[in-house]
Amino acid sequence: MDAEAETWREWAELYMRGASYLAVDWGQSAYYFSLIADAVPNLSDASGWTAASRYMEALLGYGNWLAARGEWCEAQVQYDTYMMRLADPQVEPTAVYVYEQCATGAGAPETPEGELTATPTPGDVAPTETIQPLSTPSP
Repeated sequence: MDAEAETWREWAELYMRGASYLAVDWGQSAYYFSLIADAVPNLSDASGWTAASRYMEALLGYGNWLAARGEWCEAQVQYDTYMMRLADPQVEPTAVYVYEQCATGAGAPETPEGELTATPTPGDVAPTETIQPLSTPSP
């Protein structure tokens, strides 16, 4: 397989992985779509949803999930990323509210001194590795 075909195969695999996590594990879905949303934003499946659209959906889903858990600052990262890509007036009030909650430290989880916290399972958090942009294959 030539290099260009291999790159497209890898992008398709990332798309399928991201799609498989939609509404199941928002963090994983956002992670996988973040890897391809800029490189091939119009990559889509039979449903017609593009990688860019699915990334936006995953960002909101993950932001909502984090906010519901009171993880305001982590949720803010998701909303900020969403709003930088699309200034959506319907999402803006929620993004501002999440920002305010993070800025005031509202709902910050407190751990009494000496008490251990639960270890998160892999589905609870997004991968923490640095995301490197993929290069676009030459025509």
